Amino acid sequence: MKSKTLVRSLLLTGVLIFFSGAAVASAQGGGVGGGGFGFIPALIRHAVSRALDLTSEQQTQIDAVIAVYRPKLKEQLILAGAARKTLLTAIHAEQFNEAEVRSASRALASHKEELDVIRAQMAQQIRPLLTPEQRNKAKRFLENLPKPVDFVKEGESA
Repeated sequence: MKSKTLVRSLLLTGVLIFFSGAAVASAQGGGVGGGGFGFIPALIRHAVSRALDLTSEQQTQIDAVIAVYRPKLKEQLILAGAARKTLLTAIHAEQFNEAEVRSASRALASHKEELDVIRAQMAQQIRPLLTPEQRNKAKRFLENLPKPVDFVKEGESA
């Protein structure tokens, strides 16, 4: 049973990565549709394609959408990575400097916001390429993804 849950979690994560554009983090070499990061994104791409039963035409169309956004995503991923490093440096500095932590945190949030907008733009272009059944499958997958652990629900203890 654990094996089935793990496979399902990996598949669901793959759907999220695929539709969020995170697979395009492989922009250093091509990513979805053309090499890139290598083995893992290719497996995720294959698993998502199979799970949604994408036709080769759909996959080609989706690859084209991702290719359009790849440069923007690459830029924001690089900037977000640098901002994250700056934030971690500020957090772990010998001397606490609230202004630096807040400034670094805002910078990272700005890049994350931009990535979210780009991913939403991609989703708006990819969604019409899917059949209603494929959209429902993707929606169910995304709804069942493990929830982030960064936040505590109201009424729960931290």
